[in-house]
Amino acid sequence: MPSAVKDGVNSSITDYWDNLLINLGRKWEVSKQNSIDIELVNKIISIVDLMITEWEQNDHRTTELHTNLLRSVLILMDQSTSQSTVLAEQYNTSKIERIQNYIHAYIHLPDCLGVKHLSHEFGLSESGFRNYFSTNMGMSLTQYVNGLKIEMIKKRIKHSDHNLSAIALEFGFTDASHFTKYFMKHTALTPLQFKRDNKV
Repeated sequence: MPSAVKDGVNSSITDYWDNLLINLGRKWEVSKQNSIDIELVNKIISIVDLMITEWEQNDHRTTELHTNLLRSVLILMDQSTSQSTVLAEQYNTSKIERIQNYIHAYIHLPDCLGVKHLSHEFGLSESGFRNYFSTNMGMSLTQYVNGLKIEMIKKRIKHSDHNLSAIALEFGFTDASHFTKYFMKHTALTPLQFKRDNKV
């Protein structure tokens, strides 16, 4: 499971998946002794149904959709178990882990990933958020978000049949020019060059 969850993202920005899986396993063992959250179970069942459908439609091969759906299940489970203050304190569910979860969940929505929005979401001042994030992650918020987004875009280009315009729109770019400039800034290639160089 860990390799599937971290699929397509470089290790320097996904170490948190390891911690999430470990902490989630511990928290889930305790939380399952409480009453069952029917709404959560129904959400997970729906996601698993989508994963099965995708598996059957792709000749029993895993796809990027499986990876993202699996991440969604873990995030839902983490959010559910983190609602208990006792559990959060007992298993040291840190604020930085919750921030990372949030960024991964909203990576396709740029408006949700700015310092102003995130600082408000996590109860910090903007300068406090910047300092907290860089201290705990060893990089700035911008570096983290850009690194994650570029790796996900690369994987999308390499392993999907969607055209570049559709991929640009999926990741919150309003026009092809902005998407191309962003991609070139971080890879020194245009999206089209990258696609030609990485034909599967």
